Amino acid sequence: MAEIHTTKNYIKFHLAFWLLAGLALFISGYSQSNAMVSLTRNLYLFLLGGGATFLLIAAWPKIPFKRVRQSWLVFLAASYLIGTLIIIPINPVTYGQLGIDWSDLTWQHLFAGSMNFSMVLVFWGICLIFLFETKFKFPGSTKSPLLNLAPREMHNQAREIEIENKEGTTLIPLKDISHIKAAADYVEIILLDSQTHLKRATIQSMEKQLKPYGFLQVHRSIIINRAALEGSEGFSKGAFTLVMGTGERLKTSRRYKNRIEKVLA
Repeated sequence: MAEIHTTKNYIKFHLAFWLLAGLALFISGYSQSNAMVSLTRNLYLFLLGGGATFLLIAAWPKIPFKRVRQSWLVFLAASYLIGTLIIIPINPVTYGQLGIDWSDLTWQHLFAGSMNFSMVLVFWGICLIFLFETKFKFPGSTKSPLLNLAPREMHNQAREIEIENKEGTTLIPLKDISHIKAAADYVEIILLDSQTHLKRATIQSMEKQLKPYGFLQVHRSIIINRAALEGSEGFSKGAFTLVMGTGERLKTSRRYKNRIEKVLA
């Protein structure tokens, strides 16, 4: 998974957003003061806002707490806090340009405009989550590059695997599958409730069929549903031990080390 801040789509979005935001902030500031004060203030906000949000995106996947990385509410709260912290240092400069002595400033002066600018950063976060979590499509996505979530395509929820058995044909929703194992000329499909179904197929054909829907091959004989992955118990001798929603622990192989690291990052 590529770092989102290095992708062309993100760079284009980031530059376009902050150019428009900078223009809007300048017009708003100019209507309340003079051109020089507004230019100084909003050039600062433009540079610091754009720079801080770029660093936020670069740092977000490296946060060690998975639940934090996966929470869009925490992400937006972080954006809001950054907006507040950015504006505090510029307010004394602004009031100084307006002829107000720094000794006369109160805490209300220091936080003046913080709500407006913080909401600009929150709006940036909302736009980013919508555009990149949905891959510029509504309402589904194929992969979550920002929050590192399991895929959440709408059609994934309805997608099913057909199983032939003595009773006839059974349709198994992909969302109910934990993982799939090779078993000679068959594959074992293990569900989240630990039920197992046999299907005549190869692991290679299943991987090719299910890869677009969030399934990942982690061993030459194992495919997992990323949505059912609970975490990892560590790395040893070139292999991970993956913990699935069923409680089962699966050993990976060295061949798939890089792709698994990206999922666990």
